[in-house]
Amino acid sequence: MLVVIDETGDDFTDPKGRVDVLRLSDRERVASIDLGGQPDSIAINDDGSIAAIAMENQRDEENTDVDGGLPQPPTGFVQTLDLTGDPSGWTATPIRFHDDAGNPLPIVAAAGLDTPEDLEPEYVSINSRNELAVTLQENNGVAVINLGTREITSVFSAGTVSLDGVDTEKDGLIDPSGSITDVPREPDAVGWIDDDHLATANEGDWKGGSRGWTVWDTAGNVVWDAGTSVEELATRYGLHNEDRAGKKGPEIEGLAVATMNGTRYAFVASERSNFVAVYDVDDPADPRFVQLLFSTNGPEGILPIPGRNLLAVSSETDDSDALVRSSVNLYELGGAVPATEQPSIVSDDDASGHAIGWTALGSLTGDPADASTLYAASDAALAEGRLYTIDASQTPARIVRARSVTEDGAAASDLDIGGLDARADGGSWLTSEGRPGRRTRSSAPTRGSRSRSASTCRPRSPTTSASGASSASTPPSTPRARRSSTWPCSARCGWTRRPSRWRPSRARRRTGSGATTPPRASGPGPGSRRLRRTRTATGSGCPSSPSSTTTPSPSSSGTS
Repeated sequence: MLVVIDETGDDFTDPKGRVDVLRLSDRERVASIDLGGQPDSIAINDDGSIAAIAMENQRDEENTDVDGGLPQPPTGFVQTLDLTGDPSGWTATPIRFHDDAGNPLPIVAAAGLDTPEDLEPEYVSINSRNELAVTLQENNGVAVINLGTREITSVFSAGTVSLDGVDTEKDGLIDPSGSITDVPREPDAVGWIDDDHLATANEGDWKGGSRGWTVWDTAGNVVWDAGTSVEELATRYGLHNEDRAGKKGPEIEGLAVATMNGTRYAFVASERSNFVAVYDVDDPADPRFVQLLFSTNGPEGILPIPGRNLLAVSSETDDSDALVRSSVNLYELGGAVPATEQPSIVSDDDASGHAIGWTALGSLTGDPADASTLYAASDAALAEGRLYTIDASQTPARIVRARSVTEDGAAASDLDIGGLDARADGGSWLTSEGRPGRRTRSSAPTRGSRSRSASTCRPRSPTTSASGASSASTPPSTPRARRSSTWPCSARCGWTRRPSRWRPSRARRRTGSGATTPPRASGPGPGSRRLRRTRTATGSGCPSSPSSTTTPSPSSSGTS
């Protein structure tokens, strides 16, 4: 086993790191190799003969001389290891993007990268031809290197994206009416779909982040781009993170590709909305969304294990005060479908064609005249109270309409809806609870049920109403999720999550993290492991995530 260790600490001008070789039979360290810089991620080729390591030599984001940006030497490079023979004889051999004078090589200088004099390699992946793809995140680029000849064969800019229909304001509302213009993709993780196509997770770190992921050919042409579809998934599944709306939205950071049961899958992780989206990428030009897998907070490391039909996802967020602990989620493809299918609820599109935004359903009641209709209300998570009409005749149930609670013709603020009940003659009672100054309110005509919340309500003038509407259109038929941790396939088998809960042995700084990778990769993509901010951990609980469903296959958008 190879363990890559960042020893830089706070000395960004003198980055350090090493790779330790461990014997698995007794966990003894048999070799330790200096890497000459700060490592980030590692990949091993199919036959286990070559390892490649991204040497990021990352910037100091607190450096006031350049406002935390670039350039901040030393520049990064790629380190390689020949894994043949006894580990005691292994040595590191660098592949550099600059000449001895520090000038970018011609192929680098001509690529249109941001700050090419100071590259920061982020993530690596090796295909079956021993070609290495390496992302240059802050530089907004990707390089392809022939490991056999050690030649840099391609360097290209990841370009920019302009999107309409995204939430760009942190205002307590799920409002996909915003736009982003000419935002650099700044790719993080990368994985090979086949020997001619690779995929990047466009997290953004310095100036960009396109809220999606992209499929490329090796010349740098965009073959497919997720556009707004990943953010739409988060909204439809109730996983929209309003706190990140003004920044990078769902923040797509992790990505891995693997073949299981004859299908090529891409696994794409949203760090801020806490899910992994699964896509069928047998056709790289037309990825098909299959299912969304919930994870604990901050999914980042993704490791497919094709030989066992398993997927391991590490979540980095660890906050003991919030009772959120770092964890590993384990999913299995195959087996019987659980009797209780999940997710339990998702949303349809509204009249504008966007997924109906919803979150934090704090109350639920049925329609006394229609057993297939339910009503729900969101609590204080949003800036205004919202009422939702739910079609429970479908599996999963679908939110088909959303209305804002209004007072004197304007959206009512300062609501924490904790109870919802119907009036026999139409309309419903709402109770607001949980914070000083909250009041009991009555809503204007809409059906409710006789199921009462624990909150009490007293008759008063109906000064508050529910208004607004959205369409109840049904999106095209798509594969249906079996449960939050289940991945469906044609034989009605599914993915079942086996949570393994870990607690960090001690807090780790970003510059003091490490990760491991086995000496042999099972295929292109899965041999890569994300290193930065990975935690060493042992035993603790973690909270569960909300439920979800599938949506229509995403369409291509964006520019390069």
